[in-house]
Amino acid sequence: MSTIKITLERAIASMEKVNPYQTLATFIFADDLPNGNNQGLPFEKFETIARTSVGMPVKIRFIDSFVREDIGDHENSIPIGVIQGMEIVTISDNHHQLVATAALWNEEFPREVAWLQDKFDKGEAPGVSYEINYERDREVDNVRWIDGDAYTGAATFVKTPAYGSRTALLALASEASHGGDLEAGITALAQKIYDTKGGNQMEEKELEDLKEQVTNLKAEASSKQSAIEELTAAKTQLEDALKAKDEEIESLKSAAVLDTRVRKYTEAGFSLDKDEEKALRKKNVIASYTDEQFEDYLQELVALKPKQDTSTPSAASTLQAMASLNSGVVFPRVDVPAEETVTSLKQGLRGLARPNSID
Repeated sequence: MSTIKITLERAIASMEKVNPYQTLATFIFADDLPNGNNQGLPFEKFETIARTSVGMPVKIRFIDSFVREDIGDHENSIPIGVIQGMEIVTISDNHHQLVATAALWNEEFPREVAWLQDKFDKGEAPGVSYEINYERDREVDNVRWIDGDAYTGAATFVKTPAYGSRTALLALASEASHGGDLEAGITALAQKIYDTKGGNQMEEKELEDLKEQVTNLKAEASSKQSAIEELTAAKTQLEDALKAKDEEIESLKSAAVLDTRVRKYTEAGFSLDKDEEKALRKKNVIASYTDEQFEDYLQELVALKPKQDTSTPSAASTLQAMASLNSGVVFPRVDVPAEETVTSLKQGLRGLARPNSID
């Protein structure tokens, strides 16, 4: 029961993360019992095989003829996806499995993936045959066991796998197919896993329990998906609000910079055009500059501005200039006498006016 529960939990949970351009596959890569070719992968090699599986290809030889669609064996098979990881599952003390997850490429190989999905939904999915690169093997009781250094080469969907139904395709999950009807195929799947040489037939109660587990897992996955959608919507709203705030802050910064530059512009003795449209164009030009460019621009304007005489002429000089303009005669400068001299002149003038008066 543990192997089915673990693999189905993984397969159903993976539906939450499906890329629309991928189909996720879960399958048994190998176990540690002899296969139909009297070959075996010992349990002590499992850790290395699992560790070196990531990124290795999932392959198939797809036959699309006028008569039928089918698959072949290893020869001329091509990659249609990539292994994402493997997990070691313990069935019993003397029986272990390597359960792999992989991503199949929908866009690049649509016919192959669609064919696998159709066969899986019908309970007719092909099994998997591993490709392992190993140093040597050793024979024990007429079984050749992989020995020495060993590394994952590939996983290949084949028409007749050496492990028979023991390397079954456990699940397919894609956005388009919604993972297929798991309940409909669960009996056949369970039978494939357990109806093996040395295996045990699954009792009816175990099948019912398994179906219940699948239903519960799907309900849990659906609940998680709803939570993910709510969080995604909230995240989008928050991002929109932050974007609006950022735009508002940038607008305020730009307005402050423009105000500062307009002030410097007017303090330098220049003014914006009275026509609002022309003034706005001038502001846009000023705002488009960097700080350094604006300072250079303002300095150039100041340098080109005409020099003006700002000294104030005296009243006497002004009168003389006006008189000269009227008569063409230049008057000499009139010096103002001291106060005592003014008093003496007043007395003399008074005497001339009243010659018989006595002071």
